[in-house]
Amino acid sequence: SNKKNKYSYNSSDIVCLKGCGNYIIVFFEYNDKLKHQIIRNTLLSAEEILNKKTFLRCHKSYILNCEKIHSVIGNLKELKINTKILDFEIPVSRNISKKDYQYLLQKVKVKNNVEKVEKSK
Repeated sequence: SNKKNKYSYNSSDIVCLKGCGNYIIVFFEYNDKLKHQIIRNTLLSAEEILNKKTFLRCHKSYILNCEKIHSVIGNLKELKINTKILDFEIPVSRNISKKDYQYLLQKVKVKNNVEKVEKSK
């Protein structure tokens, strides 16, 4: 929400949010295409609004929709997340908690198992 403008997105359409100072860039899917919108707001205020079970602050500049994770690459020193729709990788902070790290890995395992089952049908 800005002073004049109010924005509304389906949480299932949001891929990630990128913080840029007092602005955030919301990357979202619309008609099977990636779109983005710049909003004057902070990542911290957006984080307070979003569902903690679906969205994870994985880096100081990124909030990720965990349902959109395709793969996790690297090790704890340099971990990156791929989604099928973004043309860039999302970095993961080295200071991420062990609980959040395991949650990311679990999301990837569950998603990969679902894809394997669907392919075998």
